[in-house]
Amino acid sequence: MKIKENQHFNHWFYNHPYLLSAISFIVVFALAILIAQKDLTINKEKELQKSEEILDAVEVNINHILNSSYVTTLSLALTIDTEGNPQNFEQVAAKLYESNENIDGLELVPNGVVQYVYPYEENKGAIGLNILKYKYSQKEAYKAIESRKMYFAGPLRFKQGGFGIIGRLPVFVEDEFWGYSAVMIKLETFLEKSGINELEKKV
Repeated sequence: MKIKENQHFNHWFYNHPYLLSAISFIVVFALAILIAQKDLTINKEKELQKSEEILDAVEVNINHILNSSYVTTLSLALTIDTEGNPQNFEQVAAKLYESNENIDGLELVPNGVVQYVYPYEENKGAIGLNILKYKYSQKEAYKAIESRKMYFAGPLRFKQGGFGIIGRLPVFVEDEFWGYSAVMIKLETFLEKSGINELEKKV
């Protein structure tokens, strides 16, 4: 009985060759979709992993920028003698500037007023600015005094032109507030050195 049923089943398929082709096509097509979806999932996982790796690298780079900025401002602050007078600002600032590729300028800001800048030509427009009264920076400037810690402000518009980030380390001479030692980082420099530009390309 089973033999006859099988013969009938086979005979039915032989009489419907187009249907057999259609079924074969559907099966192959379904398998192709499943394989494509699997490949897509694998590719997405690889892309996600790559993005996470870049994001981790960005975090490391940003920490490096902040730490190197702190070291630079601290070194610049050491040029201030016990009388509150900067010694060899130009020479020291030039060396610090050349040794730190993450920054675009340095400042000494006695009593909250920008008086010393490097490089001079690019940043002379900031001379005379009272950052304790400048609305774009006064909040972080006062926080730095209160906490006695370095604070970063920005992105903001530089008085001398352009946009970027400013890191200010409060300086105290004989336990009295003297002013700030500061670094300037252009926005384009920060985006490049941090790796954010590279991350945007991958998203």
